[in-house]
Order: sequence, then structure tokens, then C-alpha cells
Amino acid sequence: TEKAAAEQALKDEIAAATTLLGEDATEAGNTLKEAIAAAQAVVDKEDATTEEVNAATETLKQAEEAFKEAKEQEEQELVGDINGDGTVNVSDYTALIQMIQNNQIPEAGSDAYKTADVNNDGNISMADVTTLIANILGN
Repeated sequence: TEKAAAEQALKDEIAAATTLLGEDATEAGNTLKEAIAAAQAVVDKEDATTEEVNAATETLKQAEEAFKEAKEQEEQELVGDINGDGTVNVSDYTALIQMIQNNQIPEAGSDAYKTADVNNDGNISMADVTTLIANILGN
């Protein structure tokens, strides 16, 4: 039936959202947890209408997109956080210079590489140091 198909779609979306969430404890993660719980409540409601199930599925999809966008924003904000302390500052400048001078470049494609490739040109070089300084100074 249409309702059974809608319920299965919602269950699949709950599973996908739960996997996406993982162990995230950020505000965005908490919002997604709430959306998962609300969707599960609709699944558990014996007399839920097809419209309610479809609306819950759409709401959960929107929450997943918002979570993904928040995580992408978070990643962008931490580009240049070489020492991994959650802030981008002069300590990262020093760490990046040492990384380059000591030829301790992270493996290409790794999170550490993406963090150090501040200007996002695919190379870790003094150009990244220049970009990092500008970012620290707010230019």
C-alpha cells in the first residue's frame, strides 16, 4: 500500500540520518537527533496517516541537509587549524612553517592535508602560510 511504502521510506531515512549523525554532539547534531526522534514517533504511531509519514520524511530530510551544511561550515572554519586546538591563530602559523621546513607534509587527501592546504590549491607551500597569515589578520 501507499502508506506501507511511505513508512518504509521514513524508516530508511531514519537509518540514513542515524548513520550520518554518528556520535556528533554539536548543536546541529542535537537538532538532527530531535528530528530523528520525531520521525521515529511517527513510525511508532499506529494510526499515522500517509500524509503524516510523508511530512515526517520531508522534515527529516531537511534536518539532514541542515546538518550536512553545518558540518561543511565547521570544516571550512577549521581550515588552517594545523595544531588541531579548534582555533586558527599564530600557533598554527608556526606549526605550518615547521611542517613545511621539516618536510612533514601530511598524506595528500587526508584531513590534515586539507587543513594545511589553506589556499586550497592542492599543494602545501609558503603560499598557504601567506594565506593563513591573511586569515588570522582577518584580511
